[in-house]
Amino acid sequence: MNYSEYVEENRLALESVDRAALQQMEIGLLEARMRDSQVFFFGNGGSAASASHAVGDIVKTAKGDRDSGGVRAVSISEMQALFTAYSNDTSFEEAGSGVLHDLGRPGDILVLISVSGRSPNLLAAAKTASAMGMEVWSLVGSNGDALVELSSVAIKISSQDYQVVENAHMSLIHYLTKVLQRAPVS
Repeated sequence: MNYSEYVEENRLALESVDRAALQQMEIGLLEARMRDSQVFFFGNGGSAASASHAVGDIVKTAKGDRDSGGVRAVSISEMQALFTAYSNDTSFEEAGSGVLHDLGRPGDILVLISVSGRSPNLLAAAKTASAMGMEVWSLVGSNGDALVELSSVAIKISSQDYQVVENAHMSLIHYLTKVLQRAPVS
């Protein structure tokens, strides 16, 4: 693969985004900001890094030069003490669910980021969040049907290349940040 082919693969991945689902996420984040809901981001590996990056963007970057405008958000993957306590005392698979039980509330949003969409800990967190009355959103790759089925809103990137899917996920996060930046704060 040369650079032009790589760029084209990334372009095609971004063009595969379900615009209706993206619009639901735009509206959902704006509504979350208005009602002061919390957004929990959760992923493993590279997707955990994307989750952390997303928090910085929608909390701080979305404010721009204003005193407010971001959304309250945390990355479950970054809650090392709490997450590892649950991993040790229950299981890694249930650790995210434990965090959600402690900190989540009905009306909050869980955003799961996963290329495969099959990670047992993310699937468990989706079930927990749904049972708690939280919205469940997912950003996945082309094989992410298991997580999509548990989500109220999902965007599936039509690629199986992990790096291309991760690039698309970050592009979506950056786009959603811009939506928050540009929307008036009421």
